[in-house]
Amino acid sequence: MCKLGVDTRDGSFKHNASASELRRTVDWALEQLGTDYLDILVLNREDPEVPLRESVEALAQLVAEGKGRHIGLSEFSAANVRLAASVAPICCLEMEWSLMSRDLEEQIVPTCRELGICIVAYSPLCRGLLTGAFQEAPKDFRGSGGQPRFAAENLARNLALVGQLEQIAAKKGCTASQLALAWVHAQGADVFPIPGTSSLRNLQSNLQAATLHLSPEDLAEIQQACPASEVRGDRYAHMAMTYHGNKDQ
Repeated sequence: MCKLGVDTRDGSFKHNASASELRRTVDWALEQLGTDYLDILVLNREDPEVPLRESVEALAQLVAEGKGRHIGLSEFSAANVRLAASVAPICCLEMEWSLMSRDLEEQIVPTCRELGICIVAYSPLCRGLLTGAFQEAPKDFRGSGGQPRFAAENLARNLALVGQLEQIAAKKGCTASQLALAWVHAQGADVFPIPGTSSLRNLQSNLQAATLHLSPEDLAEIQQACPASEVRGDRYAHMAMTYHGNKDQ
């Protein structure tokens, strides 16, 4: 998966989804990886200066040339997913989805399922919050204001929800993180959570979550323990970085 359309090399977040820039980035990635093609070319958020249709057409041309096999999107509204799919086949949409991030369920998930688009669920553990590993904000970007759910005014309430999940996990003989990941897996065979970790131990634990079966009763209990309405804080400090900040084209 190669994410395109946003330049973060200087620490900023600059959009550039022009045809020339998408091609330049793909060619650079192919050279760096020493390969002939990339599996999925993912348009990472929309460029407000470039029509979405032009960006998707450029990606479709790169696929036609054999430089990519499929096209994906990341952080797109339901309307713009539909527009992109009218231009070229879209194989997946990468969106944040966890027990604490459920804003995509109302419109985006039904649209993807109507169009046969899989969902790649990033941050399925809410950046570690759902693991139960934190009792205070970590001393990194999460605790420095970028992630409101770790802010002092929100963290205690969110950890209380995690505590309720830990009680359910104990009954299931698993960890809170495994329970949270199993919940994402249970949302459908077309949902693929991608938890990040630098620990082999955590990787092995995350893999075990895929084998955890949750009954309808389990899912109802989890939902009651961690309802979306009780989660405090937005996903990002600047929601413009999400599909909420995009205009439907």
